[in-house]
This record gives sequence, structure tokens and C-alpha cells, in this order.
Amino acid sequence: MSLDTVKESFRVIDSVNEESIQTVVENDVIVPDVKPDIMRILLLDGEISITSTDISNDRINISGTIKYKILYISDDENSSIKSINTNAPFNSDISISNARAGMIPLVKGEIEHIEYTLLNGRKANLKSILKIDVKLLNEADKEVICDLKGYEDIQVLKENVNINNYIGYNKADILVEDSLEVPSGKPAIKEILRNDIKISNKDYKVSENKINVKGELNISTLYIADDELGSFQSMEHEVPFSKQIDIEGAGENSSCVVDYDIIDYRFEAGEDSDGELRYINGEVSLEVSGRCYERKSMSVISDAYTPQTIIEFEKESLMVEDSVMENKSQIILKDTIAINEESPDISEVFNVMCSPILSEFRILEDKAVVEGFIKVNMLYVSNNTEDPVSCFQQEIPFRQNLDIKGMKPDMKCDVTMDVEHYNYSVVSVSEVEIRMAIGLNIIGLNKQTVPFMVSASENSIEENKKSRRPSMTIYYTQQGDNLWKIAKRYFTTIEEIKRFNNIGEKDTILPGQQIIIPQMIVCN
Repeated sequence: MSLDTVKESFRVIDSVNEESIQTVVENDVIVPDVKPDIMRILLLDGEISITSTDISNDRINISGTIKYKILYISDDENSSIKSINTNAPFNSDISISNARAGMIPLVKGEIEHIEYTLLNGRKANLKSILKIDVKLLNEADKEVICDLKGYEDIQVLKENVNINNYIGYNKADILVEDSLEVPSGKPAIKEILRNDIKISNKDYKVSENKINVKGELNISTLYIADDELGSFQSMEHEVPFSKQIDIEGAGENSSCVVDYDIIDYRFEAGEDSDGELRYINGEVSLEVSGRCYERKSMSVISDAYTPQTIIEFEKESLMVEDSVMENKSQIILKDTIAINEESPDISEVFNVMCSPILSEFRILEDKAVVEGFIKVNMLYVSNNTEDPVSCFQQEIPFRQNLDIKGMKPDMKCDVTMDVEHYNYSVVSVSEVEIRMAIGLNIIGLNKQTVPFMVSASENSIEENKKSRRPSMTIYYTQQGDNLWKIAKRYFTTIEEIKRFNNIGEKDTILPGQQIIIPQMIVCN
């Protein structure tokens, strides 16, 4: 006879390392030939998009683009308001231990601060402080022994293990193209000053071998009107999008993590049938990515023996995760932003951009405490000719107690937070009321280290050792003994011990209890 192993495979994905770094990027911006000189910069901000990552041993190289948005008062006879929207590339080489080619990089970046020096009317030097968060994931296929064959009297001890079986990761590019009409009642476009985009109503549904992703682009446009006053005007549009991410093995019962990123966008004014600029022709490039998991229950071997041979195992201790609960909650916030006395009065709000920051997440029994703040950037038009466009920033703190059945203090939780919806209304020339819904997705994980059996071999029992064994042994149980340990030690079976000692299925053994152990007759 020979020992045969029956194995089951699964995939794990581990967080290898996480790093958060700051890097300074310096760029010179040249005023395009068709634009007048800069007399004074009114507003400077920007956005960052990650375009590529390259992982090597203990390093990751990140390339991206900073999209700068500049509003300025020009040095012409009318002191007109002009804009410069330009892309500047950046590259950052980060040292990150345990990084290896083939790992999955999750990279997010934001601009923490921008300052400028106006070198002359045609050139400005910009210094940006970027915060880049990197998380490296490593996927691996594992095989563990779930059963043994080959001997009729083999004794197998099993345990049930629930794990997050990693299915796969993929990403897809989306190009959204649309022609946006200027609303009736608003004047035609003379010049577009800036566009701001955010993604809302994010949703996905998993079906066979794919994730169906959808959402909406909220596009805000600030423009100079083609009217007698050359007035500032703003408008908003919503453009839906959808995309399929192919992931082999995904299904309706899979759990997923989906990320959305805006890579680039471009807008230009277009004419209607009367030759007026009443359209905006836009292209927006997005990237969506998804990771899929499934809860898998496995019955794996924790020990085995047979009276006929010695079985030796090779063990591998693995940290495995088990998704035990998922909760989607919503926090409703309402607050009033009051601009400071130095800021010009509000005439019209052009756009409000909200970013949620999670500062603390505490777990209690069947509860979670969430604390953080919403970083609000409000861009508005004023009646002040010296500062016709202004920006005001404020942080709105929040603290919420969530009732979540099944939440345990020893759980590890993955928490994602997003502004699902918000609106605002101007209360006065110095106050704006903001109402928002913050969505939280909480996945509770039990982490445990499991010593899996990955291979088994057999060594024969020497015949002289068999012959030297007495036909019967009387054993007095010790603290911590059980029938499995005793049977394995004396090369017999639990059933034989129970039969000789009249031990029932539900009976327990106690320390000091006398156990009669017969020698089994082994037929080769």
C-alpha cells in the first residue's frame, strides 16, 4: 500500500506593505501665445492622476500627471479674467520593502499644497507637495491536504476552516464622450475658464466572470458669457457611464472592492445650428478596477495516522482572512460654511468639492465609532471686481455611532468612505448651507494563523518495534489527553479504545482514568 493525498487549492492575497510619502514637484508654466500676460493670479489649484506604476525589488516607480488650473487677471487694457489649464508630468521613485515585480499596486495621490512664484508676465514657477499612498498586494496559489487515501484503517482528524478565497483583479479603461448643452436661459459661451469633475452614484453588480460598473460624472463648468457684460456663468451636467470588468471566476455571491479614478479630461466649446457656442464637447478618461473574493469553507486535515505506518507532515502556517460581516451605512451631515471677513461676498457658488477623511475607527460589541472630517473647497463668484472669483476651504468634523450586529472588538475591518450625494444653498453673502450623505462600507474580517498540511510522507514501523509491543497496555490518562492522542501514541484506533473500555460516543475521559489499549494485529 502507499499513501495518497487529496488536495484542495485556494488563493490568498496579502497586504505586503503600505507606505505614505510626501514628494515635492516643481514645474514652470508658460502662458500660451494666444493668452495675455499674467498681472495677478486669482486662484491656483490642481488635481493629480496616476498613469503608471513599475515595481522592482524593494522599489516602486510612480508616474502621473498634475492638472493645474489657474485663474488670473490679465495685463491687458480691460484687466480681463483668463485661465490656464495645463498638464505637467511627474515621476517619483519610492523605496518600499518587500516589493517585488508581479505584485498589485494600489496607489492614490493628492495635492496637499501648491505655491507659486510669478517670474514674469509669461511664466510662473509652481511647487506642489504631493501625498502618495501605496499599498502592495501579493497573490499566491496554495494547495493543502484535505484527505488521505491508501490505507483502510487510516485515522484522519479534520477541522473546518472558512477563508476569503481570492478570485482575481482586473481593471478597465472608460472613455466618456458627450456634447453638453448650455441650459436655456443662460447666455452662450465666450470662453470656458475651468471644469471640475466628480464621480457620484457609484454602483456595481457582479455576474458570471465580470463586474458591471456604473456611475455618473458630475461636471461643473465656469465660463465667461458672450453677453454685453462678459459675465461669469456656471452650469452643471450629469453624464452616466458604465463598464464591464472581466474577472474569471467571479459570480453573484462574490464580494468585491471597486475603485474609480479620473485619468484625464478635455472640454471645448461647440456651436449650435445658429452658430452660437451653446455646447461643450467633452472627453473624460476613467479607470475602474476591481478585486473579487468569495467565502470558501474547507475541511482540511489537522492530523492523521495509521497503525501500519508512520505519517509525517510538512506544515505551512498561513495567515488567512474570513469575511464574517459586511455593512453599508450612511451618515447624514448638515452644516453651514461661513467665509471669513477678508473674503469677498458670495454672489454665486460655482462648485463645492467634498473629500471625506477618516481619522478614527473604533470597534465595540455590535457597534462601531466613526470619526473624521469632510474637507470642503468652495469655489464661488463674487461682486468684487478685484477678486471676482474666490475659493474658501473649511473642515466639517463628524462623529457617529453605528449599530452593526455581529461586530466584534477583535475584528480587523476594511473601511471605505465616500461622499455619495450633497447639495448646497446660499444662505447669505457670507454663508452657505451644505447637506451631504456619507457612505461607509465596512467589511469585518477574522484573521487567524492556520497550520495547513501541505505534503505528507510515510515511514515504515520497524518490525522489531511491533513485536516488542505488549498485547495489552493499561494507561492512566493525563491532563490534556484525549482519545485521538492516546490512539495515535499506541498505534490503535479510537474505535478500538472505545470498544474495549465501553466508552460511549458522548462520554468524556478524565485525568487518572484507566484505559485498556489492545495491540492491533497488522496484516501486511
